[in-house]
Amino acid sequence: MITVPIAEGMLYRLGEIRIEGAEALSPDEVRARLGWQEGDVADGDRIAKWLFEDLKSIYSKMGFIQYASEPIPTFKSNPRNAKEGIVELVVSIEEGKRFTLRSLTFIGEALSEEELSELFLIRVGDFFNQQLFEDSIKRLNDSERFAPLDKDKDTDFRTDDEEGTVGIVIKLQKESVTTRLVGKRC
Repeated sequence: MITVPIAEGMLYRLGEIRIEGAEALSPDEVRARLGWQEGDVADGDRIAKWLFEDLKSIYSKMGFIQYASEPIPTFKSNPRNAKEGIVELVVSIEEGKRFTLRSLTFIGEALSEEELSELFLIRVGDFFNQQLFEDSIKRLNDSERFAPLDKDKDTDFRTDDEEGTVGIVIKLQKESVTTRLVGKRC
């Protein structure tokens, strides 16, 4: 039998969270997305998910594809409890420009305007929305008219940082009976 001593260290509770740089969302809206209040036990994994997944997703739905954030913690002793500490956060948010969809091009197979409006959820001129883009790729795949698309491998994004626009090129191939049968066996 092996015994491993573990020293847990101090428990930290959440103190003040100050948000800097947020404009599209108010600091209160950003803080509310965490779902914690001062005094709750601080959880680094949950804070990372809040900043680097949840908020990134929200900002990408609003066209802010260059969103970045940086948490700057300050650890303090707790005057009321010597066994606990307090961590205060300053969260620096860089939203970047808000991007619009400049163009949507299909290579390989063409889509009529009717098919495009039926299958693709964002339009040229709209603010780019990552979730709607992914939902559109899913709709294209669910239609079974084309070989299955991989949203990362079968699409090219061309951004113009100065203009705040993005052009998307999607590589379509007609779905063949063989491709469909092989894909369904896997």
